[in-house]
Amino acid sequence: MRIRHVHALVEKVEQQQQQQQQQQQQQQQQQLLQADVCVCGWVVSLREGSGGSLMFLDVSDGSCAQPLQCLVPAAAADAAADAAAMAAVVEEKEGHAAPRGRRLRRGDSICVRGDLVLVKDRRHKVELRVPPHSSNSSSSSSNRSNSSSSSSSTGRHEEPFLSVQTWELHGGDDRPLSSSAQTSAVPAAAPAAASAAAAAAAAPAAAAATRTDVLRYPLPVRGASLEFCRQKGIGFRARHPLFAAASRIRAETEKCLLDFLDAQGFLRVRTPILTGLDCESSGDTFTVCSPRDAPRSSSSSSDSSSSRSSSRLLLGKPMFLSVSGQLPLEALSWGLGDVYSLSPAFRAENSNTQRHLCEFWMLEVEASFASRPMLMRLAESILRHALTHVPAACKQDFAVLAAHRRSSNSGSSSSGGGSSSKENAQTHDAHMDILASVASQPFEVITYSEALRRLQEEGVSLEWGNDLGADEEKLLLQQTARNNGSSRGLVIVDHAQSLKPFYMRFNSAGDSPVDRQRDKNSSSCSNNSSSSNGNTVASFDILLPSVGEVVGGSLREERLHLLEKAMREKGVSTETYGFYRDLRLYGSHPRGGFGLGLDRLLLLLTGLSNVRDTIPFPRAPRYAPL
Repeated sequence: MRIRHVHALVEKVEQQQQQQQQQQQQQQQQQLLQADVCVCGWVVSLREGSGGSLMFLDVSDGSCAQPLQCLVPAAAADAAADAAAMAAVVEEKEGHAAPRGRRLRRGDSICVRGDLVLVKDRRHKVELRVPPHSSNSSSSSSNRSNSSSSSSSTGRHEEPFLSVQTWELHGGDDRPLSSSAQTSAVPAAAPAAASAAAAAAAAPAAAAATRTDVLRYPLPVRGASLEFCRQKGIGFRARHPLFAAASRIRAETEKCLLDFLDAQGFLRVRTPILTGLDCESSGDTFTVCSPRDAPRSSSSSSDSSSSRSSSRLLLGKPMFLSVSGQLPLEALSWGLGDVYSLSPAFRAENSNTQRHLCEFWMLEVEASFASRPMLMRLAESILRHALTHVPAACKQDFAVLAAHRRSSNSGSSSSGGGSSSKENAQTHDAHMDILASVASQPFEVITYSEALRRLQEEGVSLEWGNDLGADEEKLLLQQTARNNGSSRGLVIVDHAQSLKPFYMRFNSAGDSPVDRQRDKNSSSCSNNSSSSNGNTVASFDILLPSVGEVVGGSLREERLHLLEKAMREKGVSTETYGFYRDLRLYGSHPRGGFGLGLDRLLLLLTGLSNVRDTIPFPRAPRYAPL
């Protein structure tokens, strides 16, 4: 063999090896995941590519933060839009809705059928590709049933490749926003009869496309403001990426909390929404009445006693929306042991702040034969678990929230496009650092008296018995972060009895181990003089950074004579709350519980600034959409 033949053979083998490697790389980069997949959702964005022969559709069905990119032949997209527009013309003639046009647009509801392909070298890791032959099929939807024998032989693509399920037909006369048009894609090369029918119907559809009274899709391309979504766009909040992410985080948080308590052996129960109780004794309740309960205009009021007026009520007595399920929950726990509930609560407080709602959700826990340290450990463990598990389970949604925080911080100075991704990552890490810090460090425990002393150091003077507001909680959390070098939770125990409801257990002399330790360490604070003489209760409030109080709990007063004394001092009706008193007559035992504000916890998890953005349809003073 000549030497040049040897080198030629080597080159040939190397070329073959390179070709094999390229083929393997292409196969790895574009791997078929699953054939014949149908996805239905809403068009988030769309653009043309490859000289106009392809359309790239980002479709979302709300199940996750990241949309699915669909590659659709432009002919198939146009055919589906034409079919929907023609169906809309028929709907308009029948008086249902006005056509909007003949092009696929953002916000439209569609179904796309194609093959899932793994693409590693692009921004999207996976694509749904509609086969090219879907745009030039020779059978229309009306003839598809006649040719079912041929399609059934392959078992694929028996349904349309692109179907506009709900063509959003906005008219200028405030008629319904959508017209359901279950239409299939019209092939580009249809038979002559079908083409004639399409041409006949296309004329009015094309005319409709030039209408000037057509309304635009309500959400702008670059995203609507939070205020817009709270007011005018309340019905479209679910389509806003931010609220969709917050909703999925809310669902995961609820699941996380319930799974944790189930694993601890707690039983979930239901407590009533309509109740005659006000367990907080605050009077901030919503009164509920039926049309039958309305006062009559007849002049029979002089001889009507309170008992007779109550007998005319539908439920036999005045009823309210529950401010808390704690008392019914405690009654259930006397026979069922450790129980919990996740229910809405209603407070008629005129607190128009960023962390208050009139309707909110509470996770309430009651434990039998419990001590306060055990309750505090349980509440702290629940919070830590949520702050650790939820961010790990909702990474995409937390990325959406990080992008929102970045854009909010940058404001109008968005000219530096090159550093946007870096700023996004930094903002995301900063928020995650706060969550990780709170979740990884033990919460600091101080007494109510110590809290007053610390506030004095910050220049805030409160008298014994004054409640701690949002500003005071913020100061205490900031001081705790400075003293420890990082964010962490703060637990305040042994509040003044005058601040808390009647059912919380009195701290007799020497009852509180925290007080005993505090008395050993310091006795110089003048405000501490009342903290160990029976004027405190076995309570605890857990404060978290950025949101303040998230958990409030206590031991329950199991001693009958002290409970009756508290009821008299608080003006609690022994007739209305007689069932609660009677529980102490039969098998009284040490017990306690706490309530966790779900919306406040979500405020910390999401990093949002307003609690109204953590719940789908918020209710607040002078604000109750829908």
